[in-house]
Order: sequence, then C-alpha cells, then structure tokens
Amino acid sequence: MNCSHALAADKVDVSPLRGNGALWLSYGPAIITSCRAVIYRESGADEYRISDSNAKFAAVKDWLLANVERRLNLCPTKPCLGAVEVSRSITLYSDEDASSNHMLLHIPLTAQILAPKSKNVSMRTDQRLGELHDLVMACKGQAESNASIEADAKDDKD
Repeated sequence: MNCSHALAADKVDVSPLRGNGALWLSYGPAIITSCRAVIYRESGADEYRISDSNAKFAAVKDWLLANVERRLNLCPTKPCLGAVEVSRSITLYSDEDASSNHMLLHIPLTAQILAPKSKNVSMRTDQRLGELHDLVMACKGQAESNASIEADAKDDKD
C-alpha cells in the first residue's frame, strides 16, 4: 500500500474544517508522542506543569492522542476567527524544563477541537475537559507524593 493511499483513507471530514489530504504532513501524533512536558492552564490563573518523570504523564499523552491528535491535522477552509479568549489550554514541550525555547505546540481547548461533531457540544466539551482535569489532578497528586518520598529519603540520609 502506498503512503498517500493510507493517508487519504484516514481523512477526517468535519465542516467547516477539512483534512489536508495526502499531501499534508500528519504532525499531530509526532508532536504529542515526542513531548516530554505539558503545562495545563485553567481559567487563566491555575497552571499545572507535568513532566514525563511523572508516572501519570503517559495517561495525559493518551488523552491528547484520543481527543486532540486528529484535529491537529485539519485546517480551516476560511480562517474566520479573530481574537478568541480561551479559558483552558495545554502547551506541549520537548524538554522537562518547559521553557519557551522548548515549546512544541500550544493548544486552546475549545469546543471546535474537543467536540466538533457532537450533538451536544457543550456537554461533550465539559466531559472531555473534566477527564483532562482529573488526569492533571492525579498527576499533581503523584508529583506531591514523589516529592514527599524524596524528602523522606533525604532526611533518612541526614
């Protein structure tokens, strides 16, 4: 099977977005699977940093692959949105330090990305954001647990 046939068979058709066809590079999976850290932002104020040293990091990447990856390979037929205020977003980084030099991609978590074909867009978007929020909180709990174990180990050495 040739490569262009495989890409064309995987085309996602979502109006008003369109797949870019066989000539378009499918970059979504590469960016998501290669990232080593993410920052999840909620309501502009709360920010959660998760790196691949966290045991739950793989679950966050799995969520991104299931809910966002295919949307990264689509583009608007007519760009029609100007400035949009987004209350939640996730940013992917190529290194655990999550500095701007290592930023791979910033993803606004909007209904157009999370639930474009759903009959109840608001409910489906809220459901998916709830799943991500729960994953991030589990990662935060894992990181705090690891930090206390490391602190206890350091105290035992002293």
